[in-house]
Amino acid sequence: MANTIVSKRFSTIRDDDLKSLDHDKDSKNTKRVLKHGVNLFNEFLRSNDIDLADLVENPAELNNQLRYFYAFVRQTI
Repeated sequence: MANTIVSKRFSTIRDDDLKSLDHDKDSKNTKRVLKHGVNLFNEFLRSNDIDLADLVENPAELNNQLRYFYAFVRQTI
């Protein structure tokens, strides 16, 4: 019972149930939209010859590129 939380007032939750709940917290549509956004940002970086690994090491430049990306996406929609 080490992996189970028990209470008289609340239901019993196993670790497996908690992991499943955490994994399924976002709807399929949300996951699809997020994946599309990440792919679009990666395409934007490739089209501008920018390496994401370099941006991860420089948060200020990452922020700057995200600003440009946001403006680009807003203009093309």
